[in-house]
Amino acid sequence: MFERVNTPVEKLFGDPAYAGRDFIQTVADSGAKPVVKPQSNATPKTKGSPAWRKLVEEYQELGYEKWGDKTGYGKRFPNESQFGSFNSRFGEEMNVKSTHIAERIGLARMILHNFFQYLRN
Repeated sequence: MFERVNTPVEKLFGDPAYAGRDFIQTVADSGAKPVVKPQSNATPKTKGSPAWRKLVEEYQELGYEKWGDKTGYGKRFPNESQFGSFNSRFGEEMNVKSTHIAERIGLARMILHNFFQYLRN
């Protein structure tokens, strides 16, 4: 998915709906840091995803506030309202429990983010 984006991806932010071992590992394998808030009952059991363990352990060690400050999670980006409209319109079709859809949504977010970065420069 990241090959389609013309900008190197350092971090990929996502809400708890994206917190799944497969998705987190896919992001980490691409070279980006997954910054996704794990569910409150998440455990660091890897089940084949060392990136998941790292994410959950860091989150649990620091707590939400410090983890958010360290990673930048929770800051609003200029494209959030536009993506919210996109989500409202296609919400039912955008079930992120599927890795296939999660990759497409992640790509759409990166494209929107890059577009707004382009407008700012």
